[in-house]
Amino acid sequence: LRASAGQHLLVCGDADHGNLLGALILGERDPALRSLNETMARAGIAHFLSISGLHLAVFLGFIYFLCSIVQFTPRRAAAVVLVVLGGYLLLAEPRAPLLRSAIMAGALCISVITHRRYASLNALAAAAIVLLAIDPLQILAPGFQLSFAIVAGLIVLHGPLRSFLFGRWLSRRGLMVFRDDQRLRRWMWFSMGNASTGMAAMCLAAYIVAAPLV
Repeated sequence: LRASAGQHLLVCGDADHGNLLGALILGERDPALRSLNETMARAGIAHFLSISGLHLAVFLGFIYFLCSIVQFTPRRAAAVVLVVLGGYLLLAEPRAPLLRSAIMAGALCISVITHRRYASLNALAAAAIVLLAIDPLQILAPGFQLSFAIVAGLIVLHGPLRSFLFGRWLSRRGLMVFRDDQRLRRWMWFSMGNASTGMAAMCLAAYIVAAPLV
């Protein structure tokens, strides 16, 4: 299946475009992309050529959004996402970041289907156990270490860092009252504030965890 999908992408345009599509969609690094890979590595954007947890989350989130448009129930939408996830795993290169996020996404879908509470740390631990049972030497690979450590740091540190850095501002913000004609300002104040504080806390948590490993 993976070879068939790669051949299909290879005929989309010329050879360079086909190889690039294979890297972006399936994570396959063709030797013909070596110069492009080196250039992107020097520019600090080589991660665009790899399939990571964020790529999978965006893809599965889009599938779930389509299911909500056609008014599927959450359980049915989660089942569809689970099937799509299984099909995509057969096509993409099975690297640690992708498998880690796939196991966590699968656990989330199963929790929605069975009406059980989702525990992020438990799902992350299950992904680590499965991958290390398949290949224990992965624990020595930088990609494995960074993938699991950063996600664990985001789960554990994001909330405390956000409260520590912005807790006073967030509590004062909750006391503000906006008039009916200030709906846009109120939306910007709360929505942009949540996005900005959350992003800052996530970046700092990722940097704190990744710095010793790097």
